[in-house]
Amino acid sequence: MKEEAKQKIAKLVEKYEAVERAGRIRSYTEEETKKDFILPLFEALGWGVYEKKEVSAEESQSGGRVDYGFYLDSRIKFYLEAKPLKSDIHEEEYAKQAIRYSWNKGVTWAVLTNFETIKLFNAGGLSQYLGDKLIFGISCADYLKDFDRLWLLSKEAFEKSLLDTEAEKIGKKLQKVSVGDSLYKDLQLCRKILTDDLAKCNDELKKDKDLLDEGVQKILDRLIFIRVAEDRGVEQKTLIPLVREWESTKGGTPLYTSMISKFRELDDIYDSNLFSPHPFEKWEEFGGATEKVIDILYGKKGYYEYDFKVMPADVLGHVYESYLGYRLSQSRKGLTLDKDATKRKEQGIYYTPTFIVDYIVRNALKPVLDACTSIHDLKEIKVLDPACGSGSFLLKALEVINEKYKEFGDSGKEETKLGILLENIYGVDLDEQAVEITRLNLLISALDSRVKLPPLKNIKNGNSLISGTDEELYKQFGKNWRDKKPFNWREEFPEVFKQGGFDVIIGNPPYIKEFVNKDAFDGLHSNPYYQGKMDIWTMFACICIDLLKDTGLMSFIAPNNWISNAGASIFRDKVLKDGELRTFIDFGDYKIFEQAGIQTMVFVFEKKEPNKQYSVEYFKVADKNLAEDKLTANMLNRTRKVEIEPGKLIGKNIAFSSSEFNSILYKLENKKNFELDEQEVGQGIVAAPDKYFIVKEVGSYNKNERDFLKPFYTASGRYKSGKSENYIFYICDKNFGNKKLGDYPNIERHFERFEKNLKEAKKKYGTPDKAYFYLHRERNEDFFSRGPKIVCGIRVSSPSFFYTEEPYYGSRALNLIKTNRINLKYLTGILNSKVSFFWLKNKGKQLGDLMQVDKGPLLAIPIYRGDEKQQREVATLVDNMLSLNKELHEKSQDSEKWRRIKTEIERTDQKIDDEIYKIYELTEDEIRVVEQGT
Repeated sequence: MKEEAKQKIAKLVEKYEAVERAGRIRSYTEEETKKDFILPLFEALGWGVYEKKEVSAEESQSGGRVDYGFYLDSRIKFYLEAKPLKSDIHEEEYAKQAIRYSWNKGVTWAVLTNFETIKLFNAGGLSQYLGDKLIFGISCADYLKDFDRLWLLSKEAFEKSLLDTEAEKIGKKLQKVSVGDSLYKDLQLCRKILTDDLAKCNDELKKDKDLLDEGVQKILDRLIFIRVAEDRGVEQKTLIPLVREWESTKGGTPLYTSMISKFRELDDIYDSNLFSPHPFEKWEEFGGATEKVIDILYGKKGYYEYDFKVMPADVLGHVYESYLGYRLSQSRKGLTLDKDATKRKEQGIYYTPTFIVDYIVRNALKPVLDACTSIHDLKEIKVLDPACGSGSFLLKALEVINEKYKEFGDSGKEETKLGILLENIYGVDLDEQAVEITRLNLLISALDSRVKLPPLKNIKNGNSLISGTDEELYKQFGKNWRDKKPFNWREEFPEVFKQGGFDVIIGNPPYIKEFVNKDAFDGLHSNPYYQGKMDIWTMFACICIDLLKDTGLMSFIAPNNWISNAGASIFRDKVLKDGELRTFIDFGDYKIFEQAGIQTMVFVFEKKEPNKQYSVEYFKVADKNLAEDKLTANMLNRTRKVEIEPGKLIGKNIAFSSSEFNSILYKLENKKNFELDEQEVGQGIVAAPDKYFIVKEVGSYNKNERDFLKPFYTASGRYKSGKSENYIFYICDKNFGNKKLGDYPNIERHFERFEKNLKEAKKKYGTPDKAYFYLHRERNEDFFSRGPKIVCGIRVSSPSFFYTEEPYYGSRALNLIKTNRINLKYLTGILNSKVSFFWLKNKGKQLGDLMQVDKGPLLAIPIYRGDEKQQREVATLVDNMLSLNKELHEKSQDSEKWRRIKTEIERTDQKIDDEIYKIYELTEDEIRVVEQGT
């Protein structure tokens, strides 16, 4: 391919030389240059220059555009600015235009060419010198001689990321500054400047931080709107002339006052609520803040300059989402934003990457839009984001619906976009500032000319999870119930429910566990979708299913563990009963949110009467380091169909297995004739906090005190004990209720040091009535004391069950099984077998590459209680395994004897599996599938 490209480019160079010899260079227009030379050049480099999905002509806007965008898997790779053959390609303004456009679009690479010369720039490089941003320049006379460098612009090179490697090699991979990062930092700086100066100039604001914060936000919203209007040519240059006029008449009208006058003028023009009067208009500012802020919003000349005309809508969304976290943290607690965004994590808010927003919106909206046969049908569509944040999902919905209008011959201009905002787009958020920002972003996206803008009444402030009559809410929350911002959906959006509900619900709802933020669950315990150990996003999802019309679609990005988590069983059953999953993309260890240590997924759900059996488009990301563009391609092209039988999954976990796997899993379930009772499985001890109950040695304690100190285990192995390096104070009401702490002086001395911490912990964990030195959750001591039991690691890569009769006081990382209804050694063999592994891997609870073998999955394992002979044979082999593992532990690793024992362990392990296969009556083909799948 490379050699073929070289030959094609050689012919183009010859053609250019012929034009040059004929003296026709000056007569070539830009369009002719593109058609005859530039597009054929990039076609030779492997790009589909006539395929819109790959090489797209940028929209012609007044000034400041480039000619083409080059895409791979729908992801922009670089922009190209084309010039006619006769142009002086070394004119600096040409390069600056290409760089400015690419940078404002959030794209690293900018290409400038008139064919005679081609130049590549790093648009994101943090330098004011063009020479620093230039990666290379090649004249057409050197295209063949310097072909390896020219090839860096080929499609193949971008597929392999060769350009990044080259830039690093030649020292041109500069420190980058993205348009989003720059704008975020500049907005934060503007916020600080305005806040400080307004507080200094207006004493009353020092006592009303919330009003100050609100006023500053509204000033910045208006200034951003004006900057967008300026750059789009909707308004003449407005802010800089204000500054120049003020500079020429210093001592006259303060700049802040002139700015307010301009806001009043714009309110008459645009209407909406954007420029409505606000108390900040009566404030004073004379410290120079207004001038500084206006200057900042134009960028840093020579380094970067903002062009809001070309800046993607999601850039502003991302900036404002980050800004919201800062604002909330600062205004509510008087603190600056922590780098780890702790406050935002408490609220469960994570900004969604652009490619995920695009995937969710397009996949959820496509079936609805495809069913539309007219513009009238389009006007009926209702799309909701129930936790809209800065509006990124709704912005994308506006874009996608507008594309459909264009397909029907509509211009897709301002009038259409405003109609979409009023008729199709709905959003709710608990944060008033988020609602304001969503409205701003949506209006900016629709702004094409100087027309009155409508108030966006479908974007509302409220709590999506709380509703009820005034009487009900008063009874639940008292006289201040309105502070909870209850939201009665059918009253707020009656026109939606006249049509039966929403057609599409999309978004990224907050992820909050109750133990992390109890306040978020205040008032939710009576909700029918509340359950213990739940994540609040599943309540959002349950309510949203109710808000959908029949055949409506819902798509969220959220944690991936809901398909197996005990705290999501209500939502799981609702999904199974109320509709069908169309798509499930499991990101596994791939981190969608950089700051969040959570595993996520995207699903598309359709509300309908579910079929007895249906297929789901399923894909799991295996490579956590996959490039974003490759991930996007895989999400679109690498899914496989997985069959679901919802009726059989009610009350159980959902697993996405092949039909081959499913037939085996059903066979195992049908063999089940024994089930552990809940009382026969116990979790280990929860001290809370554990560190205060654990000591390393017992020598300083007397004999009576040592009765309460137990060897403490935090792990167990497969057929072997875990290590015990510490002791735990096992003290609770049952064994200490009639005793006095003072009678055990060394124990008293130990706990007195932590009394304050332990009392606070008891309050935090809901056991304030317990003595501060008692364990938080001591569990039934019968599980730990001497006697037959099975110990099980909870978070493991493969089943790890261990039979013992010795005392085994385990931590919360362990489960223990005690029962006299089945031979426990036989049960250990079943649980450690490949059959159990196969079942847990496909039907149990997964956390990335690990299994979560807690009580739910344990109780669900399809145990077959064989006859006495079968139990005896497996128990004998398990006995042997226990002895061999103990013996192995006593030998020097890698010694000859150690290797012999290791081989014997592997042989015995296989014998146990073979016996279990017989017991479950698996065929050779089924055994092969099980062994390949574990």
